[in-house]
Amino acid sequence: MVWGILYHAVVVVLVALFTLSALLKLAAPREFIKLVQAYDVLPRRMATVYGAVLPFAEATGAVLLVNEKTSLSGAMLLCVLLLGFGYAVYTVVKTGRHVQCACYGRFFEVEADRFTLWKTVLLIVFALLTAAFRDRLWVGFSGPAVLFGLYMTTLILLAQKVWISYRKAWRVLTETERPGESG
Repeated sequence: MVWGILYHAVVVVLVALFTLSALLKLAAPREFIKLVQAYDVLPRRMATVYGAVLPFAEATGAVLLVNEKTSLSGAMLLCVLLLGFGYAVYTVVKTGRHVQCACYGRFFEVEADRFTLWKTVLLIVFALLTAAFRDRLWVGFSGPAVLFGLYMTTLILLAQKVWISYRKAWRVLTETERPGESG
């Protein structure tokens, strides 16, 4: 019973995050495509196509997750998307470039950084667990599972927001001249 609730809470996290992500990207598709191109991981034309298709793929993965018969396909689709995204973020982090993440389109200023990479790893683990335990733990969505899943989603988004605030404050502190130093 408890494992079934936890399992479905993880499904809710994935559905909520990917639905939010897809909707925010679709709200400003041209800006999102520019963010995808800024990663400079794919050739420009391919990045344009990828940016145009990605929100629909994310929404499809989220929708597939909510049905027992299609949840495995949804989990695998999200894993593939997350692996591609993880590679792009890793490439940016490794080179030290500053690129906006594009996780939530232009509406949530997230930088492609180590936090984003770890969040991506967490979501890959969630998607793999969803796929691996689907047959044993699928019992249907319950109130507690949905509430706990939404709570975990909120915590993930708040952690991202706190990290963003920390990074901005750190930049301000390190870019301002310290007392006693002369330029």
